[in-house]
Amino acid sequence: MTWLSLPARTSREDEDLMEVAYDFLATYRLTTLIKDDKLREDFRGLVFQRFGEPGGEDGHKVSYLVTCPWCLSIYFAAVAVVARKKWPRAWGPVAKALTFSAMTGLLAEKRAELAKPDEPVEEQS
Repeated sequence: MTWLSLPARTSREDEDLMEVAYDFLATYRLTTLIKDDKLREDFRGLVFQRFGEPGGEDGHKVSYLVTCPWCLSIYFAAVAVVARKKWPRAWGPVAKALTFSAMTGLLAEKRAELAKPDEPVEEQS
C-alpha cells in the first residue's frame, strides 16, 4: 500500500463507530430541533398554552420536557438505538442527514462566535 492508497474496505468496528457517531449527532439534532429551533417555536407555544409555562406554578411535565435537553435526548437516543437495530437501512440515511445538519449548525455557531470577538484584538508592533 502506497501513501496515496486507501484501504479497500472499512472494518466492521469502524462502521460501528461511525454509526455511533451518526446516532449521537442525530440525537443532538433532534433534541435541538424541538428545544431550540425557530421552526418549532409554534409547537412549543402550543404546548405552553395547553400545559402552562415550564417554570410556572401551573407548569406541567410536558412543558418542561420540550425545554429540557437532558429529558428530550434520552427519548431521541432510544429512538436512534431502536431504529438502528430494527430499520438500519431506513435509519442510516436519516441519521446521516441529521448529523450533517447538526455539524452545519455547530460550525455556523462557531463561525458567528469567531466573527464577533468578545475583546478587541490589539495590534502587535
